Amino acid sequence: MDFDEYEMLAFFSRLFPGGLRHPALLAELCPEGWERSPLFACMHPSAARCYEEHCELHQTMKSLDDNLRARLLPEHRESELPDDPEMSFEEYLREYPEEAAPFTAEAVVAEPAELLGLCLWDVFGDNHLVITEDGESAAMETLGELAGVIAEFHARAADAPEWREPDEDMWEWHDADPMRFETGTLWVAGRADLAPVYRMIFRRLRAVGADWEYGFPRLHLHEPPPVDDGSFSSYDPSAALQRETERKAREAEMRRRRRRLDRAALAAKREARRQQPPAMVLAFQVDYGGFPSGWPPDPYDPE
Repeated sequence: MDFDEYEMLAFFSRLFPGGLRHPALLAELCPEGWERSPLFACMHPSAARCYEEHCELHQTMKSLDDNLRARLLPEHRESELPDDPEMSFEEYLREYPEEAAPFTAEAVVAEPAELLGLCLWDVFGDNHLVITEDGESAAMETLGELAGVIAEFHARAADAPEWREPDEDMWEWHDADPMRFETGTLWVAGRADLAPVYRMIFRRLRAVGADWEYGFPRLHLHEPPPVDDGSFSSYDPSAALQRETERKAREAEMRRRRRRLDRAALAAKREARRQQPPAMVLAFQVDYGGFPSGWPPDPYDPE
């Protein structure tokens, strides 16, 4: 059974009793100070790194456009999807002039706490699973709910009273915005080595007797529920036949899409087995002494 938001907050409080903004966490994570830490680049990337990310996104979008263009009729290929040439670095700087982000005393606390929250989403979400010492799954029903709890925990002050039980009366909600945490470290992972952050999380998981299972990330299709288009009294045989024909066509298309996603997942798993394990897996190995369950991924199981 999934955790509710109070149970997840309680579990996070066991891992980080003073919240994510506790000064001891910063000292442990960045003994040289936040501004001198390599992790600082996650929140303050250089112009060169921003340009690299822009080019990576451009190439991804171009690949999607190329796939879509190949599906269009020849007479529509150029008119519907015009080419978008990649910017040079000089053009990028003119279009997006580098502006130094304001850096305040609050940022010294908030930024590393935010990075830790993003890494928490990576560990607890993205198809992975944390198992408590009692064998329970420390998971929430949706990743959006997980992001909301992490946002709330991130907003907690370092001097907030410690609590452990999931009691609704023991938490003053901050109305925190979950959107910053909904994709984990997707946008910052290439800016620095996140292994020290993952190791901090796994050290605490191991200390409370919890385990972690690796789940290979993959896309899933959302299938809307069937719609009842009318009552028996208004039954129209012709309309019913049309709806049935459309339903079968939708199901056939969904099967084709699922097969394409399954093939892509299997190909990605085979490629992953040839590469170095992900940073989270290596961080787990250091503190637990071996690979987590689920790694390496099964190249014959698309899930």
